[in-house]
Amino acid sequence: MGKKLDLFLNAISKDIKFILTSMLSVNLWKLILILLIAISAIFLVAIFIIGGLIFGISTMATGGGQSAIIPAMAIGILITALVFFALMFFIAPIIHGLLYNSVADFINKGTFSLKESFEKTKKRYLKILGVNLLLIVVGIILYAALALLMFIPVLGWIIFFLIMILMIPLTIILWPFVVLISPVAVLSQESIIGVFKRVIKLGKMNFMSNLGYLIALWVVSMVIGFIAQIIIVVAIVIIAALFYVHYIVGIIAAVVIGVPVFFAYTALVMLLETLFITKIYLNNERDSKLPPRV
Repeated sequence: MGKKLDLFLNAISKDIKFILTSMLSVNLWKLILILLIAISAIFLVAIFIIGGLIFGISTMATGGGQSAIIPAMAIGILITALVFFALMFFIAPIIHGLLYNSVADFINKGTFSLKESFEKTKKRYLKILGVNLLLIVVGIILYAALALLMFIPVLGWIIFFLIMILMIPLTIILWPFVVLISPVAVLSQESIIGVFKRVIKLGKMNFMSNLGYLIALWVVSMVIGFIAQIIIVVAIVIIAALFYVHYIVGIIAAVVIGVPVFFAYTALVMLLETLFITKIYLNNERDSKLPPRV
C-alpha cells in the first residue's frame, strides 16, 4: 500500500509540475482568451438584440404607469437571459470541443492547431449537443423532484433534508465521474449513451486516482485563487479611490483595470481546470484495459 501511494504521489507531483508549466504557454492563453471573448460577444449580442425589445415593452407600458413598467422590464430581462442561454446551448459544444481538443493535443504533442481542433469538434458537434441536452433534462427532473418533495407534508420535508445532508458525500462520490463527461464526449468516439457508459467504467476503475487528482486541483486552485483574490481586492480599492476623486474617472478605471483583471482570473481558472480534467481523462484511458475509443 505504501509503495503504491508513493508511486501515485510521485506521478501526481510530476503531472502538477507539467500542468503548471503548461499554463505558461502563450498559445493556450490565446485560445482561452479567444473563447472568453466569444462568450462575452454572445452575451453582448443578446443584450443588444433584446435591448430594443425591453425599450419597446417599457415604452408601451408607460400608459399603465410605473406599476406597468417594472413588470415589463422584468419580462425583458428574462427574455434576455433566455436568449443568452439559448445561444450558449448551441455554441457551448463548439467552445468545449475547441478547448478539450486543443488541450489534449497540447498534452500529447506539445502543440495544437485551432483548425484541426475545429474539424474534430465539427464531426462530434451533435453528439456533444446531445450529451449537454441529456444533462439538462436530468437536472430539470432532479430539481423538479426535489421541489415536489417540499409539497409533501412531513415525509417530503424529511426526505428533502436528508438529501441536503447527504449532498456533500454524494458530491465527493460523483465528482470523479462527473468531471469525465466533457472530455469523454469531446475526445472519444462513443455515442451519446456510450459516453455515460464509458464515464462509469473509467470512473470505477480510477476512482481513488481521480479523486486524488481532483483534491490536488482543489488545493492548487485555492492557492492561486487566494493570490488572485488579493490582486482583485487591490484593484477594487484602486477603483473605489478613483471613484472618490471623480465618478467618471472611477468608471474609466473600472473598465481599464476591472475588465482585464476579471478576464485574467477567469482565463486562469478555465485553463487550470481544463488541463487537470483533460490530464485525468488521458491518464484514465492510458491506464484502463478498455478497448480504445479515441
